[in-house]
Amino acid sequence: MQFTWRHSISVKIVLKVQKYLVVSDIFCTFALSKLNKQVISMEQKDNIKNVAKIECLNSELISLNDMIYHHKELLAQMEKRANKVKEEIKRLEMMNVKFQYETLKEKHPDAVLMFRCGDFYEMYNQDAIDVAKITGITLCNNNKTWTALAGFPRHALDVYLPKIIRAGKRVAICDMIYKF
Repeated sequence: MQFTWRHSISVKIVLKVQKYLVVSDIFCTFALSKLNKQVISMEQKDNIKNVAKIECLNSELISLNDMIYHHKELLAQMEKRANKVKEEIKRLEMMNVKFQYETLKEKHPDAVLMFRCGDFYEMYNQDAIDVAKITGITLCNNNKTWTALAGFPRHALDVYLPKIIRAGKRVAICDMIYKF
């Protein structure tokens, strides 16, 4: 086969095109590789951003848990303090009841004093001992405020009051008065 100048030009063009295609293919491969690296780099940056966000959120969660823990501690301290205040109020009320009992007992030494405390009528000291013997209710020792204590529910007043009166005792009933 003889080559003519046309064929030679065609071969040169084909060779140039092939060379161009190879160069173009290399360039495309390089560009694609670079683009992949950029995408990976962007994904890594996004991952880094996400990791940073996760770390920030974890830090916030830890601080919130710390706050909850401290609030629980404060709440527990406040509950303890509230219980102490309630105990102190009860103690002061009992001191007030004791003072009232002693004052009234001085005025009426021969009467059984029945104090209304909540839903119960309570008797103290010798009155408690006498009423326990007469009615058969349980006699308690309250070491904090009284030497002896006896009581019954207020709805049972109709049952116990006649027994005490039949035993020859005078009875003074001291009801509660609330100040609002």
